[in-house]
Amino acid sequence: MFLPRQVRKTYTAGHPTPLPKSSASKNKSLVVSPEKPKSIEPVAVAASSTTTAAPTNITRPGTIDLQSAEAIVVVIEQLFSSENPWTEWLDARRREIDGEHDYIHLAAVIECPYFKEHRPALSQIIVRRAFEAIPSRVLQISQDGYHIRLSSSTPRIPIEDSHTIYVEPSVSNATTRTPGRLALELHKTLPAELLPVVYTTNEHRSWALLTLSAPVTQEHIDNHESWPQGWIVLTRTEWEKRDAMYKQKRHEALQARLASHHVREMANAPPIIPKHTFEPGLIVHITNIHLDATKPSISGFIMRCVDRVQRKRDKADGKPEAIPQRVKINYIDYKRGTGQCYLRQATVKDSELIIEALKKRRRVMLDGDDKKGKKEKDGYVQGRLLEGVEEAEYWRKVEEVMGKVGKKGAGQGVKALSAGLATVNLRGTVKRPRTGTGSSPDCLGKKGKFEEMLA
Repeated sequence: MFLPRQVRKTYTAGHPTPLPKSSASKNKSLVVSPEKPKSIEPVAVAASSTTTAAPTNITRPGTIDLQSAEAIVVVIEQLFSSENPWTEWLDARRREIDGEHDYIHLAAVIECPYFKEHRPALSQIIVRRAFEAIPSRVLQISQDGYHIRLSSSTPRIPIEDSHTIYVEPSVSNATTRTPGRLALELHKTLPAELLPVVYTTNEHRSWALLTLSAPVTQEHIDNHESWPQGWIVLTRTEWEKRDAMYKQKRHEALQARLASHHVREMANAPPIIPKHTFEPGLIVHITNIHLDATKPSISGFIMRCVDRVQRKRDKADGKPEAIPQRVKINYIDYKRGTGQCYLRQATVKDSELIIEALKKRRRVMLDGDDKKGKKEKDGYVQGRLLEGVEEAEYWRKVEEVMGKVGKKGAGQGVKALSAGLATVNLRGTVKRPRTGTGSSPDCLGKKGKFEEMLA
């Protein structure tokens, strides 16, 4: 049958149509007498069968049973009547109601992190109905029904280690979801001298610490009739002793496992090949190079500086002009645009001569192709010798790059470095070994990568 859109029902599947309000819902008095448990029984099945799924955010009369109500009342009484980790948190939310300043609103109570995983999830209505079903002996409720406080005649009980026990209940997740029921179970079996339960922790899913009203001895622990069936119970002292022993054995087992794993790796490891040992004093770090400089221009600039210094020295000593001293630069490690490079010389004497020449000449490169330079007091090209840890780190990275390139090209990394060997004389002319290819003037070596690593 066709129905106009105006008269169709506005609900969708899974969202039932709201039921009409009854006269009972308008009654403001929600007090439920403990002598009438039928008034707090769950909603009749016939009423709920008309819908597919009831909304979880709607609370109706009778949504809490007596057992759950008693567990909620017990755990809230423990929070208010003991000096527990949440005492300061609750005291910070006190307010003045009915002329008294130590009331706490139910909204603040259910927001306490203690109830984070509590089941059923608490709401103000549920807590009110729990107190109406099971009146508290130690808590006082305000006239509006939404504020509670500890009765002035009830002192707070401190938590003592001698009164605390360790329990592993037979029901999983009971410690975090229903901590009040743990106390109710103990109320059925424990002797009166140990009751009531002062406080129950709920930080762990499989076990909890419960503080009783009197010291717990080993005799109490050994009396199995005092504890619910299937529970594991220890005194706090015994639990701490076993916990420390467990952690120690776990640490020892882990160390033994790591040691055996290391021995097994050493036994299966290939023989260690000694790494290349470098000769110190062969690396010179050059700075303040023009950003557009190239390897040929850097080589020409440095060789000219060495040539001029050597000539002046020979002239001052009265020596006749002879063939310029030859300086061997094995490799120029340089990347264009960085303003610095690393020179690898053949001997320590060559490194010292280059550093001395740059210091005396004090020349600045005016452009990328400048081999002559201009004399300046500051910002001139300088050189310093790599030493110690810095020098070792440089050679380590050289070996690392050589190994990576060698894996890709069957040893091409070593060939590339050896192909970069250049013999340069003081006149600025360059003689390169034959490589079998039409190498360009830029082939003093492969592109450097270490100035970025060491920057």
